[in-house]
Amino acid sequence: MPLTGIIPQQSFELVRDRIGSILGTEVLNQFTLSANSALDADIWIERFVPFGHEELPAINVNFDSGNFSSHDQVQADGGYRFNIDCYSSAKTSSSKDGDSLAIINLHRLIGVCRAILENSVYKTLGFNAPFVMNRHIESMQIADPGKQDAASTVMGRLVMNVRLPETTELLSPTDLNSYYTTVKLEETENGYLYIGNGT
Repeated sequence: MPLTGIIPQQSFELVRDRIGSILGTEVLNQFTLSANSALDADIWIERFVPFGHEELPAINVNFDSGNFSSHDQVQADGGYRFNIDCYSSAKTSSSKDGDSLAIINLHRLIGVCRAILENSVYKTLGFNAPFVMNRHIESMQIADPGKQDAASTVMGRLVMNVRLPETTELLSPTDLNSYYTTVKLEETENGYLYIGNGT
């Protein structure tokens, strides 16, 4: 007999989108507070089209992998990895080399993203406990600048681990009443882009 209800988004899909939403809100807020152009980044999810240097800085959130433990008839604990890829570029000026400025800007952008996602405010990523059992940044990696293009484009990656219950039942987690987002997800030719209110 076929299932009679629509299977909702799985836990890892919800968390992927929530990571993008949190970054869309908080990175914009940090840019507004600091006026640091290194943080004037668009946030994407699962974008596979390469970025042009005119689109940078930018952040791309994508799902990497998952493994499961503690299985029973309807649920398992899912351990998921998400990549948060940060991109930056800069032009050479009379006073600064573009490659040095690009990597300094990247360090600022990726550091802000790490601080946001590790902040205790987001320990449950805005979901009611105990939906998110654990979340932490596993690593920060900077790609070899020598392998980037001549336009002083650089890239770094945060790897985030999140442990969640994954069920086969037709259930959805509940958002915290205090969680509010100021971004919406928009489909474009290049993938899904988070758009801030008023932009």
